[in-house]
Amino acid sequence: MLQNELDALVALGRLERAELIVTHLERLAAATGRSWTQAIAARGRALLLAPGGDFGTIERRAKQKRASREALEQALELPERLPAPLWAEKARG
Repeated sequence: MLQNELDALVALGRLERAELIVTHLERLAAATGRSWTQAIAARGRALLLAPGGDFGTIERRAKQKRASREALEQALELPERLPAPLWAEKARG
């Protein structure tokens, strides 16, 4: 699945390849209007925009607890709305 490949690419720092996948997903989401594709594309874009792919953890380690909590709450909002329990659980963790 593309979302798993995207996660792996970001974790490995292969951001150029991840960008290609996110762009493809964004175009596909725009063409089809499918909410699941939109969610995957939005999540992928967020991973690319966040330093190192995990800004909540970075903020928490930098002792920016309020900013970290807000970022993680935002990360939890979309998967709970879909619902996407595995992503929601990862955000809670």
